[in-house]
Amino acid sequence: MSKIPDEVEILLGDWFRRLRENQHLHYASGVWYGQLHVVLGVPAAIFSVVAGAIVATLGSHATGSELIVIGALNVITAVLVGLQTFLKLAERAERHRLAASTYGTIRRYVEQIKTLPPSDEASWRTALDAVRRQMDKLAGEAPAVPSRIQRRLNPIETQRVGTAIFPQSPAT
Repeated sequence: MSKIPDEVEILLGDWFRRLRENQHLHYASGVWYGQLHVVLGVPAAIFSVVAGAIVATLGSHATGSELIVIGALNVITAVLVGLQTFLKLAERAERHRLAASTYGTIRRYVEQIKTLPPSDEASWRTALDAVRRQMDKLAGEAPAVPSRIQRRLNPIETQRVGTAIFPQSPAT
């Protein structure tokens, strides 16, 4: 097995760290948007069912106050469903999950390069170019991570100890 040049070792370590951090940030973003989707969707469904049940039970015998309650439930339901549709929370969650998965795929490829390094300089260049192209493409396509997720996770990520393949140096 060939020895990894020092500058390549540093580059791979940096890429690995960035890929791992982005994978975790996008996964957390996907979870967050998925939870928001549920937080808006479940009450909307419940309010809709309650309003429908009240109408079905009372029929045309509803009093003024009952009609106000039914109307309010319908307005709240419409607002919640409108927000859910406008914000596209389920779509955002899926896009973040896909980005996390792709970051993970590239990270595992970097691990493979580190574990089974190419034997010559041309193979190194090919492997590194492939990783760089994949990272560049994903960086351009991935949705933005919400700042609240970045603030919450970045301190954790910077303190996380590297794996046996990419141990963190004392300087990082």
